[in-house]
Amino acid sequence: QLAVQQLREKDPGQDERFSRLLRESVEIVEDEVESLRRMVTSFSQFAKVPEVQIEPVELDRVVDEFERAYGRLGEGGDHLDLIPPREPGLIVLGDRQLLKQVLVNLVENATLSIAEAGIEPAHVRISTGRVRGRALACVIVEDNGPGIAVDRRERVFEPYETTRERGTGLGLAIVKKIILDHGGEVVLGESELGGARFELRIPIAG
Repeated sequence: QLAVQQLREKDPGQDERFSRLLRESVEIVEDEVESLRRMVTSFSQFAKVPEVQIEPVELDRVVDEFERAYGRLGEGGDHLDLIPPREPGLIVLGDRQLLKQVLVNLVENATLSIAEAGIEPAHVRISTGRVRGRALACVIVEDNGPGIAVDRRERVFEPYETTRERGTGLGLAIVKKIILDHGGEVVLGESELGGARFELRIPIAG
């Protein structure tokens, strides 16, 4: 990246056609460098997901902290809705930081899929509750994107499995790893919004 930036700065500007070709070439290289940087970061995250530190944590706090830090994902005409909890004060056995990372991965995955599908505006909804008849709480992330075909729902959590042009296929793999490390499970289905629905089930404290 540094080399192409230096090339651009050394353009004498004496030939407009050459200058235009140089600018376009530099933009292409810089774009590919950024793509590689994102890929390396994702590989690193997948290889170095921290060990889960389980402790009682209020589920509402995880969602609230996610909203404060990443609410910008819903800026513009897009919608990021957080539905009031069905059971306020629900305590789960989890790692607060890693659970926030799960929400980040799912919301970013949803918004990218929606954008690539050309759907406007994007609509992502997060809700929480309790799994009926089981000692599990749930966090549901759903969207109005293209959804995930039934025949891909088992494979979508595999590392490097992606249909997006710029995806690395690691975001959902990290999500599943973190939830499994919590002793939980991930259920994938269809959302009433028209897209995908991810239900994260996590053990309740006590």
